[in-house]
Amino acid sequence: MRRLFATLLLLISVCFNVARATSWSPVHPYKVFSSETDIVVDAVPYNPYAWEPSLGETRVYSAGQLLYKIDRYFDAPVFASNDGKYLAVVYSATDSHRGTPAEVRDHSGIEIYENGKLYHRYSMPEIIGKVPFPEEGAFEWSYYVDWPEEMRTGVQFGCEACRETWSEQVLASCDTSEIDNDDCAECRSACDSFSLYQRLKQVEENAISMRGDTLRILTKLGMILEVHLSSKQEMTRRRVFDQSKMEILPASTRRKDTKEIDWPGIMDLPQLVNGDSIEIELGKLFTNLGRYNANEKLGVHITSMVIDSSGRCEFSEIYFMTEDKDWDKHFYKYSAKQVRSIIKEWIKKQRFDTSLMPSGFKKYSFESYIDI
Repeated sequence: MRRLFATLLLLISVCFNVARATSWSPVHPYKVFSSETDIVVDAVPYNPYAWEPSLGETRVYSAGQLLYKIDRYFDAPVFASNDGKYLAVVYSATDSHRGTPAEVRDHSGIEIYENGKLYHRYSMPEIIGKVPFPEEGAFEWSYYVDWPEEMRTGVQFGCEACRETWSEQVLASCDTSEIDNDDCAECRSACDSFSLYQRLKQVEENAISMRGDTLRILTKLGMILEVHLSSKQEMTRRRVFDQSKMEILPASTRRKDTKEIDWPGIMDLPQLVNGDSIEIELGKLFTNLGRYNANEKLGVHITSMVIDSSGRCEFSEIYFMTEDKDWDKHFYKYSAKQVRSIIKEWIKKQRFDTSLMPSGFKKYSFESYIDI
Protein backbone atom coordinates (compact mmCIF):
# COMPACT_ATOMS: atom_id res chain seq x y z
CA MET A 1 0.00 0.00 0.00
CA ARG A 2 2.77 2.44 0.91
CA ARG A 3 4.55 1.68 -2.37
CA LEU A 4 1.31 2.27 -4.26
CA PHE A 5 0.96 5.59 -2.48
CA ALA A 6 4.50 6.59 -3.48
CA THR A 7 3.78 5.60 -7.08
CA LEU A 8 0.63 7.72 -7.09
CA LEU A 9 2.60 10.68 -5.75
CA LEU A 10 5.13 10.20 -8.54
CA LEU A 11 2.42 10.10 -11.22
CA ILE A 12 0.76 13.18 -9.75
CA SER A 13 4.08 15.04 -9.81
CA VAL A 14 4.82 14.12 -13.43
CA CYS A 15 1.27 14.92 -14.60
CA PHE A 16 1.39 18.20 -12.73
CA ASN A 17 4.58 19.24 -14.49
CA VAL A 18 3.28 18.25 -17.92
CA ALA A 19 0.00 20.03 -17.30
CA ARG A 20 1.90 23.04 -16.06
CA ALA A 21 3.84 23.21 -19.30
CA THR A 22 0.67 23.37 -21.36
CA SER A 23 -1.77 25.17 -19.07
CA TRP A 24 -0.08 28.57 -18.90
CA SER A 25 2.43 30.53 -20.86
CA PRO A 26 5.97 31.19 -19.67
CA VAL A 27 6.90 34.50 -18.10
CA HIS A 28 9.13 36.75 -20.19
CA PRO A 29 12.13 39.02 -19.85
CA TYR A 30 10.98 42.61 -19.62
CA LYS A 31 12.17 46.18 -19.29
CA VAL A 32 10.40 48.93 -17.35
CA PHE A 33 10.98 52.50 -18.52
CA SER A 34 10.24 55.58 -16.44
CA SER A 35 8.18 58.36 -18.00
CA GLU A 36 10.06 60.97 -15.96
CA THR A 37 13.69 59.81 -15.74
CA ASP A 38 16.31 57.71 -17.53
CA ILE A 39 15.91 54.83 -15.04
CA VAL A 40 15.43 51.39 -16.65
CA VAL A 41 14.63 48.11 -14.88
CA ASP A 42 15.77 45.02 -16.82
CA ALA A 43 14.48 41.62 -15.57
CA VAL A 44 15.35 38.15 -16.91
CA PRO A 45 13.89 34.82 -15.66
CA TYR A 46 16.02 31.68 -15.48
CA ASN A 47 13.05 29.31 -15.35
CA PRO A 48 10.06 30.86 -17.13
CA TYR A 49 7.76 27.90 -16.38
CA ALA A 50 8.26 27.81 -12.61
CA TRP A 51 5.20 27.71 -10.35
CA GLU A 52 6.48 30.85 -8.68
CA PRO A 53 9.15 32.23 -11.01
CA SER A 54 11.84 33.94 -8.98
CA LEU A 55 15.11 32.46 -10.26
CA GLY A 56 16.68 35.12 -12.38
CA GLU A 57 18.07 38.61 -12.08
CA THR A 58 16.79 42.17 -12.08
CA ARG A 59 19.12 45.02 -13.00
CA VAL A 60 18.50 48.73 -12.49
CA TYR A 61 20.22 51.24 -14.78
CA SER A 62 20.52 55.02 -14.78
CA ALA A 63 21.50 56.60 -18.09
CA GLY A 64 22.77 53.22 -19.23
CA GLN A 65 24.99 52.71 -16.16
CA LEU A 66 24.30 49.74 -13.89
CA LEU A 67 23.28 50.86 -10.39
CA TYR A 68 22.77 47.42 -8.85
CA LYS A 69 21.55 43.88 -9.48
CA ILE A 70 19.06 41.77 -7.53
CA ASP A 71 19.41 38.01 -7.91
CA ARG A 72 15.68 37.49 -8.41
CA TYR A 73 13.10 37.74 -11.16
CA PHE A 74 9.88 39.50 -10.16
CA ASP A 75 6.70 38.32 -11.85
CA ALA A 76 4.85 41.31 -10.41
CA PRO A 77 4.75 45.05 -11.19
CA VAL A 78 8.00 46.84 -10.25
CA PHE A 79 8.49 50.59 -9.80
CA ALA A 80 11.79 52.44 -9.38
CA SER A 81 12.22 55.77 -7.62
CA ASN A 82 13.38 58.72 -9.71
CA ASP A 83 17.00 58.21 -8.69
CA GLY A 84 16.77 54.42 -9.04
CA LYS A 85 17.89 53.90 -5.45
CA TYR A 86 14.62 52.27 -4.43
CA LEU A 87 12.68 49.51 -6.17
CA ALA A 88 9.13 48.63 -5.11
CA VAL A 89 7.55 45.27 -6.00
CA VAL A 90 3.76 45.23 -5.72
CA TYR A 91 2.33 41.73 -5.28
CA SER A 92 -1.34 40.94 -5.70
CA ALA A 93 -3.26 37.72 -5.28
CA THR A 94 -2.60 36.59 -8.85
CA ASP A 95 1.08 37.53 -9.17
CA SER A 96 2.50 33.99 -8.93
CA HIS A 97 1.16 33.48 -5.41
CA ARG A 98 -1.60 30.89 -5.25
CA GLY A 99 -3.13 28.91 -2.43
CA THR A 100 -5.56 29.24 0.42
CA PRO A 101 -6.98 32.64 1.39
CA ALA A 102 -4.53 32.72 4.31
CA GLU A 103 -1.57 31.98 2.01
CA VAL A 104 -2.68 34.67 -0.43
CA ARG A 105 -2.95 37.15 2.42
CA ASP A 106 0.50 36.25 3.74
CA HIS A 107 2.25 36.47 0.38
CA SER A 108 0.60 39.52 -1.13
CA GLY A 109 2.00 42.90 -0.26
CA ILE A 110 4.80 45.31 -1.13
CA GLU A 111 8.56 44.69 -1.04
CA ILE A 112 10.95 47.63 -1.07
CA TYR A 113 14.60 47.29 -2.08
CA GLU A 114 17.28 49.89 -1.41
CA ASN A 115 20.33 49.67 -3.69
CA GLY A 116 19.50 46.02 -4.37
CA LYS A 117 18.95 44.95 -0.74
CA LEU A 118 15.57 44.16 0.80
CA TYR A 119 14.77 47.26 2.83
CA HIS A 120 11.21 46.79 4.06
CA ARG A 121 8.14 44.67 3.45
CA TYR A 122 4.50 45.55 3.95
CA SER A 123 2.13 42.62 4.32
CA MET A 124 -1.42 42.79 3.02
CA PRO A 125 -2.91 43.31 6.52
CA GLU A 126 -0.59 46.31 6.95
CA ILE A 127 -1.74 47.65 3.59
CA ILE A 128 -5.50 47.30 3.75
CA GLY A 129 -6.23 46.00 7.23
CA LYS A 130 -8.47 43.06 7.97
CA VAL A 131 -10.85 42.29 5.15
CA PRO A 132 -12.86 39.14 4.43
CA PHE A 133 -11.29 36.78 1.92
CA PRO A 134 -13.19 34.51 -0.45
CA GLU A 135 -12.74 30.81 0.17
CA GLU A 136 -11.96 30.25 -3.49
CA GLY A 137 -10.75 32.34 -6.39
CA ALA A 138 -8.40 35.29 -6.66
CA PHE A 139 -8.59 38.38 -4.51
CA GLU A 140 -7.16 41.56 -5.98
CA TRP A 141 -6.48 44.30 -3.45
CA SER A 142 -5.34 46.82 -6.05
CA TYR A 143 -8.03 48.42 -8.19
CA TYR A 144 -9.48 46.43 -11.09
CA VAL A 145 -12.66 46.58 -13.16
CA ASP A 146 -14.97 43.81 -12.02
CA TRP A 147 -17.24 43.62 -15.05
CA PRO A 148 -18.34 40.19 -16.38
CA GLU A 149 -17.16 39.58 -19.94
CA GLU A 150 -20.70 39.24 -21.26
CA MET A 151 -21.59 42.61 -19.73
CA ARG A 152 -18.61 44.36 -21.30
CA THR A 153 -19.07 42.80 -24.74
CA GLY A 154 -22.81 43.47 -24.60
CA VAL A 155 -22.48 47.22 -24.12
CA GLN A 156 -19.54 47.43 -26.53
CA PHE A 157 -21.27 45.62 -29.38
CA GLY A 158 -24.54 47.43 -28.66
CA CYS A 159 -22.88 50.83 -28.83
CA GLU A 160 -20.92 49.98 -31.98
CA ALA A 161 -24.08 48.70 -33.67
CA CYS A 162 -25.93 51.91 -32.78
CA ARG A 163 -23.14 54.08 -34.16
CA GLU A 164 -23.09 52.11 -37.39
CA THR A 165 -26.88 52.43 -37.76
CA TRP A 166 -27.30 56.06 -36.74
CA SER A 167 -25.03 59.06 -36.82
CA GLU A 168 -23.56 60.69 -33.72
CA GLN A 169 -25.80 63.68 -34.38
CA VAL A 170 -28.96 61.54 -34.38
CA LEU A 171 -27.94 59.78 -31.16
CA ALA A 172 -27.13 63.11 -29.55
CA SER A 173 -30.45 64.76 -30.45
CA CYS A 174 -32.75 61.71 -30.39
CA ASP A 175 -34.75 63.38 -33.18
CA THR A 176 -37.95 61.29 -33.37
CA SER A 177 -38.07 61.80 -37.11
CA GLU A 178 -34.83 59.83 -37.35
CA ILE A 179 -34.94 57.36 -34.44
CA ASP A 180 -37.51 55.90 -32.08
CA ASN A 181 -37.32 57.17 -28.49
CA ASP A 182 -36.86 53.68 -27.04
CA ASP A 183 -34.11 52.83 -29.52
CA CYS A 184 -32.33 56.09 -28.77
CA ALA A 185 -32.56 55.49 -25.03
CA GLU A 186 -31.13 51.97 -25.40
CA CYS A 187 -28.30 53.23 -27.59
CA ARG A 188 -27.44 56.02 -25.20
CA SER A 189 -27.44 53.60 -22.29
CA ALA A 190 -25.15 51.16 -24.11
CA CYS A 191 -22.73 53.87 -25.22
CA ASP A 192 -22.69 55.56 -21.83
CA SER A 193 -21.96 52.20 -20.18
CA PHE A 194 -19.20 51.43 -22.65
CA SER A 195 -17.64 54.87 -22.14
CA LEU A 196 -17.78 54.27 -18.39
CA TYR A 197 -16.03 50.90 -18.85
CA GLN A 198 -13.29 52.50 -20.96
CA ARG A 199 -12.69 55.15 -18.33
CA LEU A 200 -12.62 52.55 -15.57
CA LYS A 201 -10.04 50.55 -17.54
CA GLN A 202 -7.89 53.68 -17.77
CA VAL A 203 -8.13 54.00 -14.01
CA GLU A 204 -7.19 50.31 -13.60
CA GLU A 205 -4.21 50.53 -15.95
CA ASN A 206 -2.83 53.45 -13.97
CA ALA A 207 -3.89 52.37 -10.49
CA ILE A 208 -0.24 52.13 -9.39
CA SER A 209 2.32 54.85 -10.06
CA MET A 210 5.58 56.24 -8.71
CA ARG A 211 6.34 59.91 -8.24
CA GLY A 212 9.79 60.74 -6.90
CA ASP A 213 10.21 58.17 -4.13
CA THR A 214 6.49 57.95 -3.34
CA LEU A 215 4.52 54.91 -4.49
CA ARG A 216 0.81 55.59 -4.99
CA ILE A 217 -1.74 52.78 -5.17
CA LEU A 218 -5.47 53.00 -5.77
CA THR A 219 -7.02 50.04 -3.97
CA LYS A 220 -10.18 48.12 -4.68
CA LEU A 221 -11.52 49.56 -1.43
CA GLY A 222 -11.39 53.07 -2.87
CA MET A 223 -8.33 54.37 -1.04
CA ILE A 224 -5.10 55.92 -2.20
CA LEU A 225 -2.10 54.46 -0.38
CA GLU A 226 1.06 56.55 -0.40
CA VAL A 227 4.28 54.75 0.48
CA HIS A 228 7.29 57.02 0.99
CA LEU A 229 10.07 54.58 0.18
CA SER A 230 12.92 56.49 1.77
CA SER A 231 11.40 56.96 5.22
CA LYS A 232 9.51 53.78 6.19
CA GLN A 233 6.85 56.08 7.57
CA GLU A 234 3.28 54.92 8.02
CA MET A 235 1.21 54.69 4.89
CA THR A 236 -1.18 57.57 4.35
CA ARG A 237 -4.70 56.32 3.72
CA ARG A 238 -7.33 58.56 2.25
CA ARG A 239 -10.46 57.84 0.29
CA VAL A 240 -10.14 59.59 -3.04
CA PHE A 241 -11.74 57.53 -5.77
CA ASP A 242 -14.97 59.07 -6.92
CA GLN A 243 -16.43 57.28 -9.93
CA SER A 244 -18.20 60.46 -11.02
CA LYS A 245 -14.89 62.37 -11.17
CA MET A 246 -12.94 59.42 -12.56
CA GLU A 247 -9.58 60.63 -11.34
CA ILE A 248 -6.80 58.81 -13.16
CA LEU A 249 -3.33 58.55 -11.71
CA PRO A 250 -0.86 59.56 -14.42
CA ALA A 251 1.16 56.65 -15.77
CA SER A 252 4.73 56.68 -14.48
CA THR A 253 6.18 53.60 -16.20
CA ARG A 254 6.00 51.65 -19.41
CA ARG A 255 6.77 47.92 -19.49
CA LYS A 256 7.98 46.12 -22.60
CA ASP A 257 8.08 42.31 -22.63
CA THR A 258 10.38 40.30 -24.90
CA LYS A 259 8.14 37.49 -26.12
CA GLU A 260 9.90 36.24 -29.26
CA ILE A 261 11.98 33.65 -27.40
CA ASP A 262 12.57 30.02 -28.35
CA TRP A 263 12.17 28.44 -24.90
CA PRO A 264 13.29 24.85 -24.22
CA GLY A 265 10.54 22.38 -23.33
CA ILE A 266 9.74 22.38 -19.65
CA MET A 267 11.10 18.83 -19.16
CA ASP A 268 14.18 19.21 -21.40
CA LEU A 269 17.63 18.63 -19.97
CA PRO A 270 20.90 19.57 -21.70
CA GLN A 271 23.34 16.87 -22.74
CA LEU A 272 26.91 16.82 -21.58
CA VAL A 273 29.49 18.23 -23.99
CA ASN A 274 30.59 14.66 -24.80
CA GLY A 275 27.10 14.01 -26.19
CA ASP A 276 25.94 11.66 -23.42
CA SER A 277 22.73 12.23 -21.51
CA ILE A 278 22.54 12.92 -17.80
CA GLU A 279 20.59 9.68 -17.37
CA ILE A 280 23.43 7.61 -18.86
CA GLU A 281 26.17 9.30 -16.87
CA LEU A 282 24.23 9.16 -13.59
CA GLY A 283 23.57 5.48 -14.27
CA LYS A 284 27.35 4.93 -14.42
CA LEU A 285 27.76 6.94 -11.23
CA PHE A 286 25.14 4.82 -9.46
CA THR A 287 26.97 1.67 -10.52
CA ASN A 288 30.23 3.02 -9.10
CA LEU A 289 28.44 3.79 -5.84
CA GLY A 290 27.52 0.14 -5.47
CA ARG A 291 23.92 0.22 -6.53
CA TYR A 292 22.07 -2.68 -4.95
CA ASN A 293 19.60 -3.47 -7.73
CA ALA A 294 19.86 -1.90 -11.19
CA ASN A 295 16.39 -3.17 -12.08
CA GLU A 296 14.84 -1.07 -9.32
CA LYS A 297 14.60 2.32 -10.97
CA LEU A 298 15.05 5.41 -8.83
CA GLY A 299 13.00 8.47 -9.72
CA VAL A 300 15.10 11.63 -9.59
CA HIS A 301 13.37 15.00 -9.75
CA ILE A 302 15.79 17.73 -10.75
CA THR A 303 13.79 20.75 -9.64
CA SER A 304 16.45 23.24 -10.62
CA MET A 305 19.75 23.06 -12.49
CA VAL A 306 21.10 26.53 -13.28
CA ILE A 307 23.54 26.40 -16.20
CA ASP A 308 25.64 29.39 -17.22
CA SER A 309 26.76 30.31 -20.73
CA SER A 310 30.00 28.32 -20.32
CA GLY A 311 28.05 25.13 -19.61
CA ARG A 312 28.83 24.99 -15.90
CA CYS A 313 26.19 24.38 -13.26
CA GLU A 314 26.02 27.08 -10.59
CA PHE A 315 23.19 25.61 -8.55
CA SER A 316 21.11 22.44 -8.43
CA GLU A 317 18.29 21.05 -6.32
CA ILE A 318 17.33 17.37 -6.36
CA TYR A 319 14.66 15.18 -4.78
CA PHE A 320 14.18 11.42 -4.88
CA MET A 321 10.76 9.99 -5.63
CA THR A 322 10.86 7.15 -3.12
CA GLU A 323 9.91 6.51 0.47
CA ASP A 324 12.57 6.32 3.16
CA LYS A 325 11.76 2.69 3.94
CA ASP A 326 12.45 1.74 0.30
CA TRP A 327 15.83 3.44 0.13
CA ASP A 328 17.76 0.23 0.86
CA LYS A 329 16.37 -1.22 -2.36
CA HIS A 330 18.68 1.18 -4.17
CA PHE A 331 21.71 1.82 -1.94
CA TYR A 332 22.75 0.33 1.37
CA LYS A 333 26.14 2.03 1.75
CA TYR A 334 24.87 5.58 1.32
CA SER A 335 21.92 7.50 2.71
CA ALA A 336 19.59 9.54 0.48
CA LYS A 337 21.22 12.70 1.79
CA GLN A 338 24.68 11.41 0.86
CA VAL A 339 23.63 10.35 -2.64
CA ARG A 340 21.91 13.69 -3.21
CA SER A 341 25.11 15.49 -2.20
CA ILE A 342 27.21 13.24 -4.46
CA ILE A 343 24.93 13.89 -7.46
CA LYS A 344 24.97 17.65 -6.89
CA GLU A 345 28.76 17.64 -6.63
CA TRP A 346 29.00 15.53 -9.80
CA ILE A 347 26.70 17.92 -11.70
CA LYS A 348 28.80 20.85 -10.54
CA LYS A 349 31.95 19.31 -12.08
CA GLN A 350 30.39 18.63 -15.50
CA ARG A 351 30.20 20.78 -18.58
CA PHE A 352 26.91 20.84 -20.42
CA ASP A 353 25.93 21.64 -23.96
CA THR A 354 24.32 25.10 -24.00
CA SER A 355 22.40 24.83 -27.28
CA LEU A 356 19.08 24.50 -25.43
CA MET A 357 19.59 27.82 -23.66
CA PRO A 358 17.61 30.71 -25.16
CA SER A 359 19.73 32.98 -27.33
CA GLY A 360 21.37 35.78 -25.38
CA PHE A 361 20.71 34.27 -21.95
CA LYS A 362 23.65 34.16 -19.56
CA LYS A 363 21.98 31.52 -17.37
CA TYR A 364 19.04 29.16 -17.53
CA SER A 365 17.45 26.82 -15.00
CA PHE A 366 16.44 23.40 -16.28
CA GLU A 367 13.97 21.11 -14.56
CA SER A 368 13.04 17.50 -15.28
CA TYR A 369 12.18 14.07 -13.93
CA ILE A 370 14.34 11.08 -14.85
CA ASP A 371 14.37 7.37 -14.03
CA ILE A 372 17.80 5.96 -13.25
